[in-house]
Amino acid sequence: MYSDAEIPYNYYSRRVASETFSLIRKNNESIVDRFYGQLVTDAGASEFLSHEEIESRLKGSFRGWLDYTFDRDRVLADPKLFYDYQDNIGRVHSRVDISLHLINYAKVVLKSCLFELDLSETSNPTESTCYISDVIDYSVDTFNQSYLKEVIETTRHMQSLRVVASGHQLALDFERAKGEVTAWARDILWEVSKGMPIANKKVSEFNICHWLKYKGTFSIVDEGLGQSSLSACDNLLEAKAAINSQLGEKDSDSSKSVLNDLINVVMHTSDQVYEKLGEAIQIILESEERKDALTKTLSRRYLLTVAHREVVFAKHSNAPFCVLMIDIDDFKAVNDLYGHRAGDEVLENVAFSLMERVGPGDYIFRYGGEEFLAIITETDLEVASHIAGDIRLQVLELRSTASDKER
Repeated sequence: MYSDAEIPYNYYSRRVASETFSLIRKNNESIVDRFYGQLVTDAGASEFLSHEEIESRLKGSFRGWLDYTFDRDRVLADPKLFYDYQDNIGRVHSRVDISLHLINYAKVVLKSCLFELDLSETSNPTESTCYISDVIDYSVDTFNQSYLKEVIETTRHMQSLRVVASGHQLALDFERAKGEVTAWARDILWEVSKGMPIANKKVSEFNICHWLKYKGTFSIVDEGLGQSSLSACDNLLEAKAAINSQLGEKDSDSSKSVLNDLINVVMHTSDQVYEKLGEAIQIILESEERKDALTKTLSRRYLLTVAHREVVFAKHSNAPFCVLMIDIDDFKAVNDLYGHRAGDEVLENVAFSLMERVGPGDYIFRYGGEEFLAIITETDLEVASHIAGDIRLQVLELRSTASDKER
C-alpha cells in the first residue's frame, strides 16, 4: 500500500513528529487506560479482554507499541524491521481469531483517545492531528493485510485454496479499497494543513463505490452494510466540498475553527467507511470458509460440529433427525466423456436440487468429490425416506448444458 518514500513518517517534519511523540509518551498511561476502558464495552471484545489479561499483559504490550510506532527516528532507522513488527501483530491477531471488525473498531477508539490530548501543546496542532491519523492508519493497514494473508495461508492447509479463493480475493480487494479511502483522506488532511488546493478526485470514482452501488448492495455484502458504506462515502464528498468552501473564506479564528471541525468530520467519516469495509471482509471470510465454492453447500469440516449439536438437541428435545448420504451415480463417466466443466455443472445442479428440497433448518454438506450429506432436522425415518425419494426423482430430471453433446 505504501512505498518506503510514502510512509507517513516521511510526510512530516522531525519537529512535528518529535512533539507529537513527546505528548503521547507523557500521557502514555492515561491513553492506555482510556483505550481499554472503551474497548471492553464492545460485545465482541469480552472473550479476548478479561481484566486479568489487560492488566497482566496487554497494557504493557500496548504501551510498547505506542512508544515504537510514534518514534519517528527509530522507525526510519530500520523501516523493514518496523514493518515486520506490525506484520507480526496482524498474524498474531489472525491466529487467535480476533475479528477484523474488532481491530478496526480499536483503531477508531485509539484515534479518539489521542485526539483528546491537548494538541495545543504542539507547535502545529493541525499537523500533529494529521500525523497521528496517518501513523495509525499506516500501522493498522499493515497488520490488517498480514491478518488476511495469514487467514489465506491457514485455510490453504485446512482445505483446497480453490474452494475459498474467490472470497479471499474479494476480501483482499476490499482491503485495498480501505487503503484507497485512507490515502484519499490522508491527502485531504495534508493539503489542508499546508494550505494547498484540494485535489479533485471524487470518492464516487473509487472502484469500491462502483462495486457497492451495482453489486455489493444485493450480493455478498448485505444491503444495509452496502448502503451505509455508500452513505459514508457521500458524507466524505460533502465534507470535502465544505472544506474547499471554507478555505476560500477569510483567515479568521472562526474560519480556522470551522476548518478544524471539518477536518475531524473527514477523519471520522473515513474511519466509518474503513470500519464498514472491514465488516464486509469479515462477512466474506466467514461465509466463504463455511461453504464449498462450487456448490455453495457447507464444507465437510463443519460436519462434526453440526452433527454433535443435533445429537445433543435431539436428546434434550426428544426430536429425531435423519442423515442422508447422496452419491451421484456414474459421475466419473460424466467427467471422462464430457470433461470437468460438465462434471462441475452436474455438481452445481444436484446441489441446487438438494438445497431446494430440504427445509431452512436442514444442512447440506459437500462430503466428497461427488458425494453430499444431508442432515434433516426434526424428521423421522418415514418422512426422510420420502424426501430421499423426491430428491432422486428430481435429480433424474436434470439436464446439463456444459457441451453440445446430448446427455
